[in-house]
Amino acid sequence: MKLLVVAAFSFLLLLSPAFALNITVSADKAKVMYGENFTLSGAITYDNGTAGQFDYRAAVVAPKGIIVCDSKKTTTAADGTFSLTCSVPTSAQAAALGIPAVATRAVMPLRAGVTVLDPTNFTIVKKYAGNVLAINQDKLKTQLSTLANDMNAFVGNANAISAQCNSIISKAQARNLTLVANKCQSIKDKVASVVSSAKNITAEAREAEGKIGSANIEGLRDRLSTIRENMKGLIEDVKDAREEIKSAKWEAVAIKTSTSNSAGRSGLSVQTRNTAAGD
Repeated sequence: MKLLVVAAFSFLLLLSPAFALNITVSADKAKVMYGENFTLSGAITYDNGTAGQFDYRAAVVAPKGIIVCDSKKTTTAADGTFSLTCSVPTSAQAAALGIPAVATRAVMPLRAGVTVLDPTNFTIVKKYAGNVLAINQDKLKTQLSTLANDMNAFVGNANAISAQCNSIISKAQARNLTLVANKCQSIKDKVASVVSSAKNITAEAREAEGKIGSANIEGLRDRLSTIRENMKGLIEDVKDAREEIKSAKWEAVAIKTSTSNSAGRSGLSVQTRNTAAGD
């Protein structure tokens, strides 16, 4: 009779649903620099809240499925908690691991997660923390340096426009072409404002280049994008200034021609009157 009761109880246990696992896992950083560390941590319990000790493996995987950090198979603490400190490879280390396009990519996505052995049915359960973005600071510095150099060249071109304005203003004033002189002065003032903005952008790029790190990386790429957009606007301003200079030159020629023609007609009129008087 006793054996029958035990058998019946065991059968009921088999029919009862097993508790599933509740797995939480997260990374303490969303973005890191090459060569920096971040920590993957979490906890594993049964879905009814019961704690336990579980076999698990935490890992961080780079593109092409290349593992960069691995806890190997191990066991959680008694309360089901676990952690893995991952040292992100440097550019050279990543290349040695076979990760593709290390030198040219600005960002390397790292997929972090954990696999757990469910002791109730001996199946593997996976949980991902999402991607951690590893930033190639060398690539970012190169981009910022290139941007700053481009801005310096841009300032040189803008200053050349200002010099053209000076030449036109000088010639216009000598010929009493006030409208042309005023227009060129307006262009010169506009170019001066553009140059001032360009120098500010260059200074900002140099400052960002010298302060690249995980502490300020959150807004750095947004700033870089903003700088590039501002640069596009400045380039358009300089193009407009060049067109305005061409227009001012043509106006000067037109006024000069008109003045010469008027003087010629005036002289001809005087000559005609003198001839008539002589007759």
